Amino acid sequence: MDDKISLKCIHDLLDYHFVIPSYQRGYRWTDQQVNDLLDDIWEFTQKGEKAKEEFYCLQPVVVALDGDGYSVIDGQQRLTTIHIIFSVLKDIKRLIEERSFTIEFATRKDSGGFLQNIDLARMDDNIDYYHICRAFGTIERWFAGKPGTVRVDFLNSLLRDDRSGNNVKVIWYEIDSTMDPIDIFTRINMGKIPLTNAELVKALFLKRENFQGGEDFSRLRQLELATEWDSIEYSLRSEEFWYFLTNGQKSYESRIEFIFDLIADGPAPGSLDRYYTFRHFDRQCNEPAAVETIWQGIKNYFLTFSEWFDMRKYYHLVGYLIALGEDLGELKDHSSGSTKSQFEQYLVGRIGVHVRCSVDELNYDDDKDKIRKVLLLFNIITLLDSVNSNERFQFGRYKIEDWDIEHIHAVQSEMPSAASHQSDWLKEVLEFTDDIELKKRISSCIDADPKLRSGIFETLYNDIVKYYSEGELIEDVQDISNLALLDSGTNRGLRNAVFPVKRKVIIEKDRQGLFLPLCTRNVFLKYYSDKVEQMTFWGKADRQAYLGAIKQTLGRFIHDQGSDERI
Repeated sequence: MDDKISLKCIHDLLDYHFVIPSYQRGYRWTDQQVNDLLDDIWEFTQKGEKAKEEFYCLQPVVVALDGDGYSVIDGQQRLTTIHIIFSVLKDIKRLIEERSFTIEFATRKDSGGFLQNIDLARMDDNIDYYHICRAFGTIERWFAGKPGTVRVDFLNSLLRDDRSGNNVKVIWYEIDSTMDPIDIFTRINMGKIPLTNAELVKALFLKRENFQGGEDFSRLRQLELATEWDSIEYSLRSEEFWYFLTNGQKSYESRIEFIFDLIADGPAPGSLDRYYTFRHFDRQCNEPAAVETIWQGIKNYFLTFSEWFDMRKYYHLVGYLIALGEDLGELKDHSSGSTKSQFEQYLVGRIGVHVRCSVDELNYDDDKDKIRKVLLLFNIITLLDSVNSNERFQFGRYKIEDWDIEHIHAVQSEMPSAASHQSDWLKEVLEFTDDIELKKRISSCIDADPKLRSGIFETLYNDIVKYYSEGELIEDVQDISNLALLDSGTNRGLRNAVFPVKRKVIIEKDRQGLFLPLCTRNVFLKYYSDKVEQMTFWGKADRQAYLGAIKQTLGRFIHDQGSDERI
């Protein structure tokens, strides 16, 4: 059979069954692309004085005969959009034409069924449903803004046959059955559609010639590989798993591409070669048998990451290093030649590189980055050391919510400056103040004219801070004993609050089941304090106990592994 190139009107396609092969992306057209297609067809429809032979031509549809249907190599986005247009206009369409072509997705059978009966309530069930429903809504809105007759006129243009003329056609390119459709797919799209590296690699792996053993075996192996691919992608769609492996600095349409980038060791930041990763694998696939070996290597990467995620110790140690920016690929490479105990020792050593320090000397103004690393590790190792607990540190929340360091008790430098903030701050403090004289001064300052308040507020603020820190003005307490991790939202809201106010907010968040780092919660419950005689101060004894807990918990990390001396 030779290649066949012809013009076919949409009417000619109504009895066809199309199959979207496993190497293709799902339906992904944007609102703009859908609107452009609708506008172009409508512009042709309302054009006056058309010759009978005149038609509107869509871009090519490239297919290969596949049993009783056609495998779509190029053009699935246009075909799917037309099918969705039919769904939006189904009530009118039944009066004109009952038939409609069908579309099946080779490895996503449910998506084909969903396309036949679009249910907007299931839009968020998966990524295919989302884009189909989004296009459906775009088409509905487009017709809603047009006069009533537009729907009938539009459908007539789509469904006219060649005898009626003035219809919509596609350039129909049916390839020779001896040609490899994936080769054609790759050549078409490399220069036209900005495919992702993952989509091109998938096409590369699923080429027919990669699988020896006859046509039936090749089809089965293609399906198996595509199914394994989808399973890995599905797992990586778990936000908990994804933010264990990454810091979310790069967005991937197909997250499996992240693993490909690790293996290809690229592209370099700022690289202009958008297809670096694809080219890497293309070079590796120098013979058919190589694909099976490469795919097995990819699965090994994924299985290693899954094992780390499932093992509580590895989850926390590896997760911490990733959060600090360590290269996941390097960790994977090191684990390959190590026993589990050797790899654990390596992880501990890598963590030590980041946090070895004299904890007592860390200062908020000079050592914020080091303090953040130490406090994060303190929370993680505290969880890990809780052997009877299954609780895991939520790396996703830590990264998405931008957790940072916060003073446990207010310091002078964080004194509110705006009059409204000063008033709010005093009202919060008043709720917890028992000293009668101090309460009078606070009430008087709240009632004062805002213009006069600024003159007395600074002195009152310092006295209140002293009162809630056992007579100390803790401007100098900028060390780690007065610092904890908090999310940026809570941090901003509590930046200059005294200890009892912060404690009240923290307890309320905990009561609501909101995520709080374990050690931050422990601080405001005074878990580390030897004696808890009052809950309104964060005093010297509390700070010493907290500092001692940090040093004891992190002793094997913050000390030089080769000596007893601190670095």
